[in-house]
Amino acid sequence: MEITIKGETYKATKLPLIKQFHISRKLAPVIWAGGVWDIVNAFSNMPEADAEYIINACIEVTQRKQGEIAYVSIGAFKALQFDDIELLDLYQLSAAVIKESLGNFFPAMLSQIKGAAVGASN
Repeated sequence: MEITIKGETYKATKLPLIKQFHISRKLAPVIWAGGVWDIVNAFSNMPEADAEYIINACIEVTQRKQGEIAYVSIGAFKALQFDDIELLDLYQLSAAVIKESLGNFFPAMLSQIKGAAVGASN
């Protein structure tokens, strides 16, 4: 999966299966409840540890293109490695990873996540 945000190209692999399982458990009630704003609301009402688990899992599988061919991990030790990644960027990257990894599990709702389309430019 590749996505471009603010001129930077990112790629991510699917989440490991056990992380897909845990994230689907945390998001399932919200995904089935309604639309995008329900998902955003869920993050705001979710226990901090759950929200951090999901974001960190997405960071772990995401890399940013550096130069012509090299990709560098955007996160290490549960911290971002690039100072220019902003909160909205992080939401978009996380949404893209979740859609890529769980899209077949939550097909109807995940297809509505704006900015998470694979290959999207924002």
